Amino acid sequence: MNPPAAIMGSLVDAKNVNAHKCVRLSIDVPSEHAAMVLAAFGWPTMADPIPVAIARLAAPVAQGIERADPTSEAAGSTPAGSTTYAQQAGIMSQEPAFVRFLSERGLFPAGDEEDAAEAIRQHCGVKSRRDLIRGTPAGTKFRDLQLDYRNWMAGVDA
Repeated sequence: MNPPAAIMGSLVDAKNVNAHKCVRLSIDVPSEHAAMVLAAFGWPTMADPIPVAIARLAAPVAQGIERADPTSEAAGSTPAGSTTYAQQAGIMSQEPAFVRFLSERGLFPAGDEEDAAEAIRQHCGVKSRRDLIRGTPAGTKFRDLQLDYRNWMAGVDA
């Protein structure tokens, strides 16, 4: 079995497929990542599908959906289905790959989840991950750290 892989793409279409009782998603991945996609997933067929998971990487902005008010996150309210930067930081801190990323990038001699959480706090200049709020300087630093991490995961040099 191949190890888990995460590759960033864009969901561009969704179609109801009654014959298979499912929804078919079309995800576009930049062509320069084609080899990475094939190495990670192989070539799926209807007879031999590849199990995957999907996750939103950024809040919706298009199709009349407005960005969350940066101050609303501080009060604990975010749009349905989205997570705060504090929640995202908590999730990232638990990922072994993120700990490796911190260490390899020299951002912090991270060794475990607590070290990763401290690295995020230090990098963003906050005392608590609750202070990572969209639209603030700390929130911007966290968003940039996330982007660097995603690029590192995708094998793209920043």
